[in-house]
Amino acid sequence: MALSEVHHPVLEAAHGGDPAALEQLMQLCQPDIRRYAQRSCLISDVDDAVQEVLLVMSRRLSSVRVLAAFSGWLFKVVQRECRRLGRTTIGWDPWDQERAEQWLASHNNAGLRWS
Repeated sequence: MALSEVHHPVLEAAHGGDPAALEQLMQLCQPDIRRYAQRSCLISDVDDAVQEVLLVMSRRLSSVRVLAAFSGWLFKVVQRECRRLGRTTIGWDPWDQERAEQWLASHNNAGLRWS
């Protein structure tokens, strides 16, 4: 998500604790949050992820030290939330490399080949 130069004062005011600026920032970010969630979440978890990310953003925006890192921070929040929702919904974790490697190690190579 790239905030335009016009939106930087809104981000700074929201970071400073202005409730009106925070509301405006949340409205500006919601489409990007939804787009990130659609890429990272199960389809059934997208709406929940968007809602949770907006809640995290409203509570934790003041913890962002460098406002230039806001987009990256927000993207990571979306990824973490999608991962959490996926784990609780069906035990699905798209980034669980250790589990995938254990599964591969427990199966022989012949069973993994396509015929």
